[in-house]
Amino acid sequence: MECFGVNPEDGRTSGEVRTIVFIAAHLPLSDVDAVILREGARSLHNLPPPHGPARMWVLLHAEAIGETARHEAEVAATRTQAGTCLWTTSIVWRSLPEVAAFLNRSVGYAHEAGDPHLQRYYYMHASLYLWEAVHAAKHRSVRFYWRLETDALFSGSYGALLASTGGSDADLVLHKYSTEKRTGWYPHWNNNRELLADVPARNRLFSLVSAGRYSRRFIRLLYTHYWRRGRAGYEEILLPTACARAGPAGCKMAGLGNGMMGYPGLSVISNFHYWRPLACEDFLAALRRAENKFWHPVKNRSCVAAHLLSRQGESGPVGTIVPAAAAGPSAAGATELARLRARTLDLESLAAQLRAGQDHPCPASHPHLEEFKQTGRYWCYASPGNGGDVCKMSSSGVPLPSHLPRGAGWGTTQKDCTLAPEVAGRSTGAGA
Repeated sequence: MECFGVNPEDGRTSGEVRTIVFIAAHLPLSDVDAVILREGARSLHNLPPPHGPARMWVLLHAEAIGETARHEAEVAATRTQAGTCLWTTSIVWRSLPEVAAFLNRSVGYAHEAGDPHLQRYYYMHASLYLWEAVHAAKHRSVRFYWRLETDALFSGSYGALLASTGGSDADLVLHKYSTEKRTGWYPHWNNNRELLADVPARNRLFSLVSAGRYSRRFIRLLYTHYWRRGRAGYEEILLPTACARAGPAGCKMAGLGNGMMGYPGLSVISNFHYWRPLACEDFLAALRRAENKFWHPVKNRSCVAAHLLSRQGESGPVGTIVPAAAAGPSAAGATELARLRARTLDLESLAAQLRAGQDHPCPASHPHLEEFKQTGRYWCYASPGNGGDVCKMSSSGVPLPSHLPRGAGWGTTQKDCTLAPEVAGRSTGAGA
């Protein structure tokens, strides 16, 4: 794992940091997410005791680590004012060869061969172990790690999140817990029989892991009793099952929502679903009133970024980064880095684009740009949550909005959307 944005002057306080908020993302980090994360990083940096100091780190998954990936990570550190770390699947295999050997013969892992995103759910949280291997010695006061995916948003400040959950000493805090008996429809039970072979039925649990809090003790439990022993599994099963099996003496559990199954609840959940996308405007309304609850999944986050930029009234980022690597970029690398910065750091232009709606090409008749389930394919819907009539943009020539994840594409079924002239003109250059 290679990390950036580590300011030597922050070393005096790193030993006092009590909580780390990790953001799980992919390269390249989108313009929209950079704005949102910068706001979160600032709020954590200024958080006073007893819940602070706290820090944000962005864990960027990359296909490979080369010069361009390093430059993208440096740019992300500048824009977010957070530490950034690059990690890859191959780094996990080298660091945890026993896990690699297990997954090489795993029926469940092989079953997801056509979807790399689902395969990563067998080892995503190993990125926390990788970070610890690099930074744990300098952060001895840290007790808890939060790990949030970019589409899991909190309708309040991170300070409010830490304050509302700080009274719990649970080692594992996830959405909510369900037994195999209650969720027999869940396909990953059958794909993880090797992991579950000697687990009592009462300890076979499932939970979404898009937002969670983990103690350092829990990360050690995973490493000692599972990863180091060559045991792994789909993490929506592995994480709650590992904690439940350890028992209260070895691992305490709590839920983000209401208490259930004997586990206390922290009541910081509002709308939290597996795949039904939530409307950006609905989340923004909750954020404005400081609801202080988690929402998931918020796939289109453009309106949040526009709101933050208009409130900040800023035209660019502040602060500087100090790359963790001592060596500077080559001449060619410096040119590439300048290009990346020129492309990504103009927040004033981004704000204007978002306010003008130029990053949302769906017609007024189908105003909700949403991913269908977790396919990576987007359509325009008449109602939020994949609801109502649907139309496709794949034949329009209009590009996907820049804030969507890399690899996303237009859906190719359904009828064509009827576009307004100003939107249709973007694909032809009309009016230029």
